[in-house]
Amino acid sequence: MLGQRLRELRTHQGSSLRQLAKKTGLSHGFLCDLEHGRSNPSLANLQVLAEALGVEPEFFLTKEVGKNDRPTQA
Repeated sequence: MLGQRLRELRTHQGSSLRQLAKKTGLSHGFLCDLEHGRSNPSLANLQVLAEALGVEPEFFLTKEVGKNDRPTQA
């Protein structure tokens, strides 16, 4: 679920894995593993991803998409 939400948000914003890796300081391989459900982020990494993508960390942990799940303007 987390990986799928990450991928959907990233692609919706037009960002590649390499671009997100550069923006967050997380490795391309780690992000790929997250998106494919082979790895789980630490709370610190989840915060870094949320900030980079303009959402609250809870976005990745909830099943439903609500009005507060829309990315903020960075």
